Amino acid sequence: MSTIARLWDRMGFVTFVAPTVLVAKLLIKKLWQLKVDWDEVPPDQVVRLWRQFCRELPALNEIKIPRCLSVATGCEVTLVGFADASEQAQGGVVYGHVASPSGNVVRLLCAKSKIAPTPPHTIARMELCAVLLLSKLLRSVLETYNSRIPIKVRAYTDSKVALYWIKNPPHRWQTFVANRVIKINENVSAENFHHVAGTDNPADCLSRGVDPSKLKTHPLWFNGPSWLASNASQWPSFDEVNDSTLDDVPEQRNLVHAVLTPADECSIYPAASRSSSWTKLLRIIVYICRVLKLLPRREPTCITATDLEYAETKLLQILQNKHFKDELLNIKNDLPVSPVLNKLRPFLHNDLIRVGGRLSNSDLDFDNQHPVLLPRDDHAVNLIIQYYHKKYLHAGPELLLSLLRQKYWILSARRVVRRIVHQCNVCFRARPRPTYPLMADLPDCRTKQVTKPFTHTGCDYAGPIAYTPVRRRGAKAMKAYICVFTCLTTRALHIEVATDLSTASFLAALKRFLSRRGPVKVMHSDRGTNFVGANSYLRDLYKFLNSDEFSCSLKQELTENRIEWKFNCPASPHFGGCWESMVKVVKNHLFKVIGQQLLSYEELVTVLAQIESVLNSRPLTVLSADPAEPAALTPSHFLHTAPLLSLPAAEVHDDNLSLLHRHSLLDKLVQSFWRRWRVEYLHGLQTRQKWNVPSSAIIPGTVVVIIDDNAPPLSWPLAIVDKVHPSRDGVTRVVTVRTTRGTYARPVWRSNKGATWHEVVRKERYSTALRAIALSVKTPTSTLLGNTSYLEHFCSSGTPLKPANEGKQEVGNPVPRILRQQTATIPVHVQPEQAVQPSTSSLWEDFDKEVASQTPENSTAAGIVEVDKYMQEPLLHRTKNPFTWWHERRLIYPLLYQYCLKRLNLVATSVPCERIFSKAGITLTDKRYQKGRG
Repeated sequence: MSTIARLWDRMGFVTFVAPTVLVAKLLIKKLWQLKVDWDEVPPDQVVRLWRQFCRELPALNEIKIPRCLSVATGCEVTLVGFADASEQAQGGVVYGHVASPSGNVVRLLCAKSKIAPTPPHTIARMELCAVLLLSKLLRSVLETYNSRIPIKVRAYTDSKVALYWIKNPPHRWQTFVANRVIKINENVSAENFHHVAGTDNPADCLSRGVDPSKLKTHPLWFNGPSWLASNASQWPSFDEVNDSTLDDVPEQRNLVHAVLTPADECSIYPAASRSSSWTKLLRIIVYICRVLKLLPRREPTCITATDLEYAETKLLQILQNKHFKDELLNIKNDLPVSPVLNKLRPFLHNDLIRVGGRLSNSDLDFDNQHPVLLPRDDHAVNLIIQYYHKKYLHAGPELLLSLLRQKYWILSARRVVRRIVHQCNVCFRARPRPTYPLMADLPDCRTKQVTKPFTHTGCDYAGPIAYTPVRRRGAKAMKAYICVFTCLTTRALHIEVATDLSTASFLAALKRFLSRRGPVKVMHSDRGTNFVGANSYLRDLYKFLNSDEFSCSLKQELTENRIEWKFNCPASPHFGGCWESMVKVVKNHLFKVIGQQLLSYEELVTVLAQIESVLNSRPLTVLSADPAEPAALTPSHFLHTAPLLSLPAAEVHDDNLSLLHRHSLLDKLVQSFWRRWRVEYLHGLQTRQKWNVPSSAIIPGTVVVIIDDNAPPLSWPLAIVDKVHPSRDGVTRVVTVRTTRGTYARPVWRSNKGATWHEVVRKERYSTALRAIALSVKTPTSTLLGNTSYLEHFCSSGTPLKPANEGKQEVGNPVPRILRQQTATIPVHVQPEQAVQPSTSSLWEDFDKEVASQTPENSTAAGIVEVDKYMQEPLLHRTKNPFTWWHERRLIYPLLYQYCLKRLNLVATSVPCERIFSKAGITLTDKRYQKGRG
C-alpha cells in the first residue's frame, strides 16, 4: 500500500502513468476479494505478481513527458477524448490537439481510471460509465483553459451500444442508463461523440492496464492514434450508429403511447365504477367538473352544497343517458316508451327522467311526487342505497325502500334493496344466521344391541340445587349438583348427587354408579373441568396399575374393566343430545315437585331416586290405543325386566316348573325386550327432525366469525380455519380455528362462514378487509391472498368464466370430447396447421375420467356443482401446464383443486380429498403415488 501511494505527483505525473497505476489497483482489489487481513501473508500468486511489478517500477524513471502545449493566435485547438471499459476497469483519456501554420502538436493532458464495481455491471453499462468519466474530464479541462480561446471537443468510444444510448432521448432507457445519459449530455453535447475502432482507442490501456516496462514504448498512450497528428479534416469518419445498425438495444423502457382526446361530460361516469362511497363519489365529480370548467374554480377544500347538488344532477343525467338512452329520445320526440316505464308515465324535467305517477294533486313536495328514475343494475345506484342504509342507522329493507322513494324510483327496488342490506357487513354480524351441517347418522352405540345397559354411557351435570345439611332454624343452605348417567342404547337413567364440581366428588359419584350398574365400556361427556380432571386422574391411575408393583392377575382384571372416555367438541352441547335431554326432563320434574322448598340432603336424594324410577318407567315408543297390544317398552324392562311403577301381578304357583325352565323363560323375556327394541324403538329414530339440508363445504383458510354466547354479535372474534375434521360420512362438523388468543376446536355452526377474497376485492373492500382480518388473526397479509374467505354472506359469488361453447358437454368419453372441441377453440385468424393442438396427455385424460365418474347420486352437493361447471369449461386449457391451470382456478373449484393436487402427487392442505366425492368408487390413495408429476 505504501509503495503504491508513492506513485503520486502534484504536477500530475500519475495522470501520465495511469495505466501502470491501474495494475497496482487491480492487485489491491484482488487482495480485497481474497479477504486477506492486514497481518496475513498474501497468496503466492499475488506475491509473484507484486514482485514482478516492483522490479519493473524503476522503468518509469526513463519516461520523459513534454508538458508544454503552446497556443498562439490563429491556432485551432481541439480536445480529443477517448473512453473504454472492460470487466476489470474503466477509464478516459484527454489529448490536446493544436493545429498551427507551423504544424500540428498532440499532447496527453489528463487521464483517469476506475476499478469495476462488485458485483460487476454488464460491459455495455461499464462502457457508458467510462463515457461519463470522460465527459467529466473534458468539462474539467474546458473550465481550466482560457475561455477566450475557442476550443472544439470531440469524444470517442468503441461501444456502439453506449453511443446509441447517448444519441437518443433519456426517457427511452431504464433508470440506470437514463440518469447517466442525462449527466453526460450536461457535460458534453451528444453531437460531439463519435465511434472509433478498438485498435485505435488509447483508453484501452486504462481498462486493462500496462506494465511499467511496456508503458514507454506503447504505440497509442502518449500520442494517441496515428491519425490524430494530422489535421482534423483528415481524421477518419467511422460508421455512426442508428436503429438499423443495432438489432437489439438493451435497457429499453416499455413505452405507453397515449392519445389526448377532448374530454366530454361522459368522462365523469368512469369515476363511479371505482368509488366505494356515494359522498366520496360526489366530491370527486365536483373536482372533475371544475377541471372540465363546468363549475367555477374555488379552493380545493371548499366544496359547497350547490356544488354537490350540481354533481349529483350531472351524474344522474349521465346515468340515465347510459341506461335509458332510447327512452330519452322517445320522450323528447313524444313517442311511446317501453311497457315497463309506461306504467310510471315518465316525463323530462331539467334533463332528468322523473316518474309522473298519480300523486300530482297531493301535498307532497316535488321530489316525493315525481322521484328520479334510476336503473336497478348499476354501481352508482348501489352506492346510493348503501349511503341511505348507513345514514339512517342501518335501516331494514322496508324502511330503506320508503326513504329512497322520497327522492328516487329504482326499478325492481325491493329486490335491489334487500340484496344491499343482505350484503351489509354490520347487519350480517348483528343478525347472524348459523349454518348447520347435515345431521349425522346415529353412532353404533345408539343402534347396536349390547350385552347389558350402560355399556355406552353419557354423563352430564345439572344444578346447582340448594339443600340444607340439617333440619334446624337458621341452617345455612348449601349447593348440590345432579350427576346424570344415561345409557345411550336403552335410554335408561341413573342419578347421583355430587356436593360440588370437583374431580373427587365426580369420581365418588362414578364409583357409586359403577357399583350399582356394573362396568362401563365407553363414557361420553362434554368438556367440563370435572370430567377432564377425572379422565386425567384415571389415566395416571392406569399408568400406576400397569407398573410392576401389582401382580399380573390384578393388572389383567383391572385393565379389562378400563373405561374409554370420549369428549365432545367444545361449545357444542348438541353433540350430547341424549344426556342433555335427560337433564332437561330431570330438572323439569324436580322443580315441579320441590317448588320453593329447601330440602335436606336425605330428602333431595329420595326425590331424585323417585324421579329416576319414574323416568326409567317412561315408554320408549308411542303407546297404542289397542288394549290387546302388549305394554309399552320402557328402560326398566332392560334393567329389571318390568317397569318399576307397574301394578303388581297376580302370584302364580307352578310347582312342576323347574329352575332351569324358569331361567330359560327369563332369558326369553329379556330377548323379547331387545326384539321389541329393534322393531319398535329403533325404527323411530330413522328420520332427521332438523338439519336435513346439506350446507356449503368449509375448507382450510376460510375466515369465519366465531359465535360467542357471552358477547354481543358485533364483538364476536374473527378466526381462520386451520384444519377440518370430517365425520365418517365426509361432512365436516368440527373445525380447528385460529384467533388472536390461540387455536381452538369449534363446531361448524359456531363458525359463521363468509365471502371469498375475490368477492371482497370485487366489492372494493379489499384493503379494509385485509387489514381487519390481518389484525384480528395475527396473520401476515401476504398469506391471506388467494386462499382465504371473508364473510360470504354479504357478498355475491364471483362471475364464473363462461365456456366457449354454451351447450352441455358429454362426460362419458373425455378424450373424444377434447378432440371434438379442438376446431371450435382455434381463432379465426390462425391457420389450422399453425394452431396449438390441445394436449391429450394421460395426465389430463385420467383426471377427466375420474372427475366424470363422480356420479351425482354418490357425490356431495358442492362436488356435483363443481363437476358440472368443470365439464363445461372450454378445452383450450389442455394446452397449459396442469399445475398452472388449477392454481389459477383454485377459487372457482376449491374442492376439485384439492382433489387435483393430490391426484397430481402434490402436497395439498389438510382437506381429505377422498371424502369430497364420498362413495364414488375411486380409491385415490392407491393411485396417488403410482402417477408421477406427468
